[in-house]
Amino acid sequence: MSEEKKVTFSDYLYVLYKWKKFFIVNMLIILIITASLTLIIDNKYKAKAVVMIPTENNIGGALGGLLSDATSFLGGGLLGSSGEAIDKMLGILDSRTVMQNVVQKFNLVEYYEIKDEQRDKSTKALREDSSFDLNQNGMIEITMIHKDSVISAQIVNYFVQILDSLNRSISSIEAKNYRIFVENRYYKNLKELAQAEDAFEKFQAEHGIYVIPDQVQFAVESVGKFEAQLFEMEMRAYLLESSVGKSAPAYKELQLQITLLREKLRGFKEGDDFIDESIVFFPFDKAPEIQKTYLRLFREIEIQSKILELTLPMYEHAVMEEQKSIPTIMILDSALPPQHKYSPKRSFIVIGIGLLFGFLHIIFIFIGEKLVMNDRIKNPLEFKGANFYKKLAKIYRLKIESV
Repeated sequence: MSEEKKVTFSDYLYVLYKWKKFFIVNMLIILIITASLTLIIDNKYKAKAVVMIPTENNIGGALGGLLSDATSFLGGGLLGSSGEAIDKMLGILDSRTVMQNVVQKFNLVEYYEIKDEQRDKSTKALREDSSFDLNQNGMIEITMIHKDSVISAQIVNYFVQILDSLNRSISSIEAKNYRIFVENRYYKNLKELAQAEDAFEKFQAEHGIYVIPDQVQFAVESVGKFEAQLFEMEMRAYLLESSVGKSAPAYKELQLQITLLREKLRGFKEGDDFIDESIVFFPFDKAPEIQKTYLRLFREIEIQSKILELTLPMYEHAVMEEQKSIPTIMILDSALPPQHKYSPKRSFIVIGIGLLFGFLHIIFIFIGEKLVMNDRIKNPLEFKGANFYKKLAKIYRLKIESV
C-alpha cells in the first residue's frame, strides 16, 4: 500500500481476504487444541444447603427471654438479634477449627495434592471452594465445589452438622454461666432476706413495735420498687456486658441510668431536699432512733422480697434452659448430589479463546501486511520481520501483492 493512496475500509477487508487461509487454518488448530484441553479438565460439581435460625432461638439460648425484656426496656437497642446471630454463625463456619475438621474428615490434603508440611494450604483451598452467604430472604446458603458430586453434598451437610454442634456448645456454655450468675444472686438474696427477717423479729421483740403509719409504709414500698428496678437494670447491664461489651452505646446508656437511679436511692435513704419537703415520702433521717431502726429493718425485708420475686423465676428459667437441648438451626434444604456439573464451562472457554486469538491474528495480519508491502524498510528489524511474513506467505501459499 502506498502512502499516497487513501486507505478505505474495503482495503482492510481485502487484506483479511488475502490472509484468509492463514487465519482460518490457525484458528481451526487453536480451537481444536482448546477443545481437546477442556476435555482433560475434570468436571466439578456444586452442592448447596440452606439453613435458617429458628424464630425463638437467639444464639444466647437461655438468655432469650430476659434479653427480650431488656431489648424492650432499652427501646430495641440491645444487640444479639437475629442479624447478630447470623454473623456469629457465618464466623463459626469460616473459622479455622471448622475448616480443619472438614479437611481432616474428607482427606482434602490428598484431594488438593498438598504436601504434609504445607497443610495450611488445604484450608486456604477449601475456603476458595466453599462459600457461606446470606441470601435475599435472610437465610444462610452453604455451598461446596468438588470433583465428586456425592462428596460435595457430604461436605456441605457436614458443614451444617458441625455448625449446629458448635453453636449448641456455645449456647450451652452461655446458659451455664448465666445460670451460675443468677444462682449465686438468688442464694445471696435468700440469705439476706433471712437475716433481715431475723433482725426485724428481734427488734420487734425488744421494742414492741409492730405497725407503722401509711405514709411510712408507702415510702418504704416505693424505695423497695426502686431497689428492685435497680437490681433489674444491673442484671441487664451484666447481660449486655457479656453480649456486646462495655463499649456498646446501649451498655453505656444503661450504666448512666443505673448511676442516676443509685443517686436517687441515696437521697431516699440519707435524705435530701426533695424528701424533706415531700408530703408523701417519709424523711427517715429525722425520725426518732427507734422508728428509724424499725423502718430500716422493714424496708430491708421489702427490698429483699422484691428482689426475690425477680430472682426466683429467673433462676428457675435459667436451670430449665441449661438442661434444654434444642436445635440452634433449622435445615430448609439439605445438600443433595448435583446432577449437572458446575464447571468447566467448555463452550465459554472455547469461544473466549477463539475471540482472543482471532483478535490477535487480525493484529498480526495487519502488521505483516504493512511490513511485506513496505518498499522503504528503515532498519534491520523491519527487514527481518518482512522476511518472516514472506516465508509465512509461501507456507500458506498466499498471494502478496500491492492493493
